[in-house]
Amino acid sequence: MLINKYKPGKKRMSYCVPRLQTALIIICIVLSFGILESRSTTLASGTLIVGVYDVNTQPVAGATVAVELSGNVIRQATTLANGEVTFSLSAGLNYDVKASKGGFSPAIRQHVNIIDGVTTRLTMILRQCPLTSSLQHYLEQITKPDVSDFFLLFWKKYLFLNTLKDVRNFRDQVLSKSSEGQDIIQIYYDNSEEITRIMQKKPLLLKATVALILNTLSEIRSASVNGGALTVDRQAYLLGTVILHVFESEGSQELKQAIKVARQFIETRSQSNEVEFVTINIE
Repeated sequence: MLINKYKPGKKRMSYCVPRLQTALIIICIVLSFGILESRSTTLASGTLIVGVYDVNTQPVAGATVAVELSGNVIRQATTLANGEVTFSLSAGLNYDVKASKGGFSPAIRQHVNIIDGVTTRLTMILRQCPLTSSLQHYLEQITKPDVSDFFLLFWKKYLFLNTLKDVRNFRDQVLSKSSEGQDIIQIYYDNSEEITRIMQKKPLLLKATVALILNTLSEIRSASVNGGALTVDRQAYLLGTVILHVFESEGSQELKQAIKVARQFIETRSQSNEVEFVTINIE
């Protein structure tokens, strides 16, 4: 409030009450600090560029890079063709960075410090899982005439082997010992030529199938032989169902019928009545 003091013959003058003047000064100071703090917050950030490569220094595209702070994921992105991904992060904090992709062991870097206004480059190496490497070697051979052996990959325990001979031994010594296994062998071998043609005609089908197996591999537990019958857990059956669907979408009526029989077998033998079906579209 203003107090006007007036004396005759003198100009009228206005004075601020000291309390109001002090309050205005405090408000100005607070606002100034707020502006400075806001500017400081805006500037206190840095850039993190993560490059993900394999052991041969080749970029790994499609890897997931997650940035964690205090155990919580605050940023996540997928690497580009050059294997890199870029994040803008608050400075002055220590982050954990994790890179992962199906078929590789995840790589983790802890306590990555981001400095204000500085670009930090981080290189992470993904190594193929040893067992996956053997599987990859085998998958590269599946367009050969003995393509039907490919389907035996449903059973993890016996298929982390380096040679096709080992896979055939599994077929002859384990699968063929049960009536269910004999049916499976017959279904796929009866249609092996068509399956091979589909793979050769549709490279994306082959690529998608291989990727499906490699990415789902960690979810499959080992098979076992119990009382002369082959026992496979639910995850393995689900994987088998998905792969069957891929080939069914491209196959003839005869192949569709064979897959229908195999699908019924999978459903009835699954450990759960609720079987999830996954649709894969191959353009």
